[in-house]
Amino acid sequence: MATEDAQKILADEILQDAKRKADEILSAARDEAEKFVSQAKATAQSESEKIFSEHRASAGKRAEMTLRTVEQQVARDKLHARDTVVQAALDQAAAQVVEISGEAYQEAVVRLAVAAARHMPAGDLVAKVTAAPGANLDESSLASEIVAALQKEGKTANIRVQVQPGPFKGVVVESAEGKLQWDNTFVARLRRLQPGLRRLTIPILFEEA
Repeated sequence: MATEDAQKILADEILQDAKRKADEILSAARDEAEKFVSQAKATAQSESEKIFSEHRASAGKRAEMTLRTVEQQVARDKLHARDTVVQAALDQAAAQVVEISGEAYQEAVVRLAVAAARHMPAGDLVAKVTAAPGANLDESSLASEIVAALQKEGKTANIRVQVQPGPFKGVVVESAEGKLQWDNTFVARLRRLQPGLRRLTIPILFEEA
């Protein structure tokens, strides 16, 4: 009987010891599992935030690029519209200048010839003047007026005037041998003046400071 009791006590102790070890193993396993889950959650959260941040940055960059593209297109459209208006104004001015005739054209011819002669060396010059309706263009008289105007500026030149038909009103001044030429027809003059006219016209048309 005593032996049986001793065996029973020993068995109980063994079972209790096994149970304690099992509890310790289970507790350690639960702790390890919780730790792993916690780490996994933290990693997942970190990855999630990283992905969101990357996508947000990418979306921001795309939005910024789109905005820049739109702003550039608006600027191009505005510039094109402004250029169209300015060019229309210049074309209208050119059309009005070309319509000059009569005495006003004769006076304009003298001024154009003098301006052209300023760009030519001293010596014999030929002023080729385009005929215009209603303008009494006497070659000798025009030559005298041009020479007199040049003398007032301190420039000496021998001017011979040739009145001839042509597509563009105004004057072309050439050296006697024809090697040098200054085109001062209305069309050529407006073409040279156009950049300056645009700079003057734009602030007026668009009220820019």
